[in-house]
Amino acid sequence: MTTAISTEQQAHVITSDAEAIAIAHQLAAEFAKGDSERDQQRRLPYEEVKKFSTSGLWGITVPKEYGGAFVSTATLAEVIKIISQADPSLGQIPQNHLYMVEAIRLDGTEEQKRFFFDARV
Repeated sequence: MTTAISTEQQAHVITSDAEAIAIAHQLAAEFAKGDSERDQQRRLPYEEVKKFSTSGLWGITVPKEYGGAFVSTATLAEVIKIISQADPSLGQIPQNHLYMVEAIRLDGTEEQKRFFFDARV
């Protein structure tokens, strides 16, 4: 059985390092409650990923000129650490996404950057 993650709810846009860390702490408190159970039951974390998505944490490395927070690398590491302490499996999920955001930031065309980054469009 395949379960699709709904994208109906628009993601929050995080605007600062402090906000990113605060949101990570909020999510971590929720994620820690069911981490062992998810692992034992081999349950995929659809709801947790949806919460992560709507929280705005996927976009914390989006450059400021496109409406993102462009948090420091120290903040990025702290956010991943906070989520990973709550549930190590969930802490691994963002790595490929964040890599692609960085690849687009460094090597993408202006058109690609506007398409993928600019939520204001």
